[in-house]
Amino acid sequence: MTETVGPDDNELQPQDWIALGSGFTRLWWSIPIGLLLFSGALEFRIFDLLRLPSYVIAVGLYCWGLVILLRASPPTARWRRLIRVSFVLALLLLYFAPFLYWWQWRPASDHFAVNIFAMLFTISFLLWTLNQLVEEIAYFLHDGVFLAEARLCRWSVALFMFAPLMAYFIHGVWNATRYGLPLGQYIDAVRFLPFAHWILAMFILPLTLTLTMVWKVKSRAWRALAAAQQISAD
Repeated sequence: MTETVGPDDNELQPQDWIALGSGFTRLWWSIPIGLLLFSGALEFRIFDLLRLPSYVIAVGLYCWGLVILLRASPPTARWRRLIRVSFVLALLLLYFAPFLYWWQWRPASDHFAVNIFAMLFTISFLLWTLNQLVEEIAYFLHDGVFLAEARLCRWSVALFMFAPLMAYFIHGVWNATRYGLPLGQYIDAVRFLPFAHWILAMFILPLTLTLTMVWKVKSRAWRALAAAQQISAD
């Protein structure tokens, strides 16, 4: 695929490309690390009072990447606003972290179950915003093909993550209200259904596509840096 680089590339200095490359590298690694640690096999205890799942490590790495991206000159007007929104969503994931254990401890609590749903919706919105950041880079580079790919990945998050979660939540609330069952027990029972693995498969698709887009941005940033350094050397 031919990559088109627009004249606005000259507006970014080498340190900007370093920030973009380093920031998106950390964002990329935070996703697979978060998936590996989301199982809860590891945990943190704070003075034996608060238990936190280990995926908070990935959230910290994600925030580190966002901090580095703030060092780059914003390629578009929405750049810094999207980064601030991503910060808020990442902090929400830290807020929801204890609810993962509280819900496992009291699965009959509707309050804890709703917060688990809110955490999953937050993850979906975080991926949506991350793809928007990729779109801003593609728009800045005047690469129509790259921009179309980024938009496709963003809408895959809505189609394969947000929409199934919303349908699942509405169906769960309806059944809990109709049969008088706790919402948390309904959530836990779904993992035993035959189609549960298909739900997980749908979630993997937008995650994989997002990883691909972030990798492409990272690679293009490092190539742009190498080209700028070669021009300076000549």
